Amino acid sequence: MPVKAVTKNTSYVLLTIAILVGSTYSASAAESAKGWDLLPEILKRIVPPSFPDRDFNVTDYGAEGDGITDCNPAIQKAISACTKAGGGRVIVPTGVFLSNGPIHLDNNVNLHVTKNATIMFGTHFEDYLPHVRVRWEGTECYNYSPLVYAYKKTNIAITGSGKLNGQAESSWGLWPLKLKPRTTTNEELRKLNHDNVAVEDIRIYGKPTMIEPFECTNVLIEGVTLNDYPFWCVHPTFCTNVTVRKLKIVSHNSNNDGINPDSCTDVLIEDCYLDQSDDCLAIKAGRDNSAWRSGRPCQNIVIRNMPSNFDGVAIGSECSGGVRNVFVYDCDYEDGNILYCKSNLDRGGFIKDIYIKNLNVGKARILRLRNNYHGYRGGNFPTEFRNINIENVNIGEGSDETISVAGVEKALVYDVFLKNIVVDTVRPPVLHLRLVENIVLTNVSIAGKIQPSHPPLLPPLEKELEGTASIAPRHSGPWSNPSNWETGRDGARLDWTADDADRLPDARIDERILIGKSKVVKSGVRLTLDRDVEGEFEVRVYEQSTLIIPDGHTLKIKGPLIVDRTHSVARQLGGTVEIGRNLDIDAAIGGEYVITGGSLQVGKLSLNEGAFIVNDYRGNIESINVRGEYRTGDGEGNTVTKFVAHRDGVTPIQCQDLNLDAYTGEYLIVDISAYDAEKNGDLVLFIYRGNRNGEFDGGPENPNPQVTIVGGNADVVYDDARKQIKLANIRP
Repeated sequence: MPVKAVTKNTSYVLLTIAILVGSTYSASAAESAKGWDLLPEILKRIVPPSFPDRDFNVTDYGAEGDGITDCNPAIQKAISACTKAGGGRVIVPTGVFLSNGPIHLDNNVNLHVTKNATIMFGTHFEDYLPHVRVRWEGTECYNYSPLVYAYKKTNIAITGSGKLNGQAESSWGLWPLKLKPRTTTNEELRKLNHDNVAVEDIRIYGKPTMIEPFECTNVLIEGVTLNDYPFWCVHPTFCTNVTVRKLKIVSHNSNNDGINPDSCTDVLIEDCYLDQSDDCLAIKAGRDNSAWRSGRPCQNIVIRNMPSNFDGVAIGSECSGGVRNVFVYDCDYEDGNILYCKSNLDRGGFIKDIYIKNLNVGKARILRLRNNYHGYRGGNFPTEFRNINIENVNIGEGSDETISVAGVEKALVYDVFLKNIVVDTVRPPVLHLRLVENIVLTNVSIAGKIQPSHPPLLPPLEKELEGTASIAPRHSGPWSNPSNWETGRDGARLDWTADDADRLPDARIDERILIGKSKVVKSGVRLTLDRDVEGEFEVRVYEQSTLIIPDGHTLKIKGPLIVDRTHSVARQLGGTVEIGRNLDIDAAIGGEYVITGGSLQVGKLSLNEGAFIVNDYRGNIESINVRGEYRTGDGEGNTVTKFVAHRDGVTPIQCQDLNLDAYTGEYLIVDISAYDAEKNGDLVLFIYRGNRNGEFDGGPENPNPQVTIVGGNADVVYDDARKQIKLANIRP
């Protein structure tokens, strides 16, 4: 992939330009109006587009509302005709209209979805190619097309009281991560951003947004219902004059943000019902170098009259272009935050000139400002927080740390003003204030107590150590040899210090136990548990290494226990293993957890890649109990669940929910060579107390069964009535 040459200190130069652009705007704005006095002028500029009184019915261009016919070509023909005629409405009438691929809007087009109409988007990923230019999680790149997309268009709208359904739960939602397995990873995309690779050279395969007008002017999105979308829902990017109102958004796939204006100017959001699984409304302005290059803030954002299921405003964490002049008012809702600002110490940009008033909330934090969100690299470019104003707010129940503001030494938080706020009840602590300059509370009553106008600040934290306090064995051998252990801090950017421990792992000191990590030992180790171990550890078994739990000993940890990388094995020969959190098997080549005896109890079992093997050939396994879900395929490779039965059966895996609905392949292998089917009948493999999703197959791209029976033949029965998976009709 070609990389354009850049000068030294490019990140610093880009960030400086972005800051200068922001400073220039602030100075000119200050000459005319400040604070709430800006609002009338902003609202005067936000005018929904109007369209000629012409209708173009998609059925006149070949669309059929039968839910089967691909109507995408007809919809695009209607849009093209509408634009050529000078604009109007493209009408989607009563019916279910399948669109195998995205809808691309054009100038002067109002896509009008009528009351009893549904646009149902197809589930074949290749239909959303070729790539189009987007901003994906803050990085400009080329990706699958959003389901509804417009690029550099003027006067566009999506209106009506009908529905748009992304059908993502059964397609995009099956991906284990945000990007398609075996393509560019999130980490690789971040590196392309930081290396200033040209946008045209960055092509990814990430879950697309539902609606993304990109560099458009005069945008209206009104009235429609948006269901089951793949990623973020309404994501106007680099747009000017945007109105979003009276939407109903309902979707609960991962990363299903509701409304995310991104580096836009003059945006009105009002009266939208939002029932989603991630941020309700998040204001964004790009990530790191990619956003510093454009230097375009998200500004003049107005949010008002939001209904009871609104859960407050988030800003960030993608805010590198800066966010300013945000106005939130006249909202009554049940639960959430009043304002949550999140960034990290390398994001740069600013969040300032935020104005909020006239809110009534059932349960909420007033304010939460974080400068240490995910993605920290080196602490080079902290975000500027300044001029936050919240007034006339009533909250029934405050969360702990109802007012939480934490700056950093390189970037204090400046000028926070809270006025006329009442919180009826609260859980302590009430205030968490650190590295803030000029925070003023005026008539702020929390649990019947007026707070001091200049509240006390906590002292600066001592410099936080990077990485995780860890301990590791140097060589193969028994657990109980103190001279075989060394310590250090485990982190992606950290060198392992290999300090002599001269002690055994201690949960009061060590957070993580590393068995065979390559930066610690050049070749793998084989560690045998020869004593009972209990502690608040997590344990990781790395490449070429093995953890052995013999009979007669107990391993009881908080967890998780992770079998990671290549040819890593945890082998339970007996004894008792109790893991409070997850057992994660995440090794694509040769990684496995093998149980041949004893009892295993875990909070959740995630078979991301690799194998979980129940080798019960001697009948020594007492029980396998998963308190939560047994899930296959959270990673990017295939998984194997294998059972080896003895003469009278096999110890089944018992779990709450059984999720076999991964995007990748899930293989089941059952060795019945020693099993006496004539005597014992059906062979039960899984018992689940809750729900089962999916079957052992190759995933949506290869839905054929992936089951191997060794030593005979049998039928796999998914018996949801008895909540079992079993082998029946066992025969030679």
